[in-house]
Amino acid sequence: MSRMTEDELCQIENFEIFNDDAKIIFLEPVDVRKLDLDQIVILGKKYVEIYPEKSNIKTPKPGKGLNKPATIEFYNWKMPTKYQNSPESFREKLKDWANKIKAKFVRYDERQ
Repeated sequence: MSRMTEDELCQIENFEIFNDDAKIIFLEPVDVRKLDLDQIVILGKKYVEIYPEKSNIKTPKPGKGLNKPATIEFYNWKMPTKYQNSPESFREKLKDWANKIKAKFVRYDERQ
């Protein structure tokens, strides 16, 4: 991003933020100018926070900043032993969790 122009930074398509635990792919163009990504985004094992309370950065209105639709992928999320004989039950648990946080569950691939 350090080589991008101001015009390019104001509308990055398919903007991704990732580490070994998770990846966020924004589904709309993102203006990253003036964003302190280290303060705004936390990617952890089994969780993602955008505009966390501890950052003291106010969440912008929908459609502004990083408050946009995105796909989140978690890595190295192993199925608990109690679900080994019933992977579909684990998928259902993940779907229920996604519904609680007003997200859409896409898939769980136990091979990854």
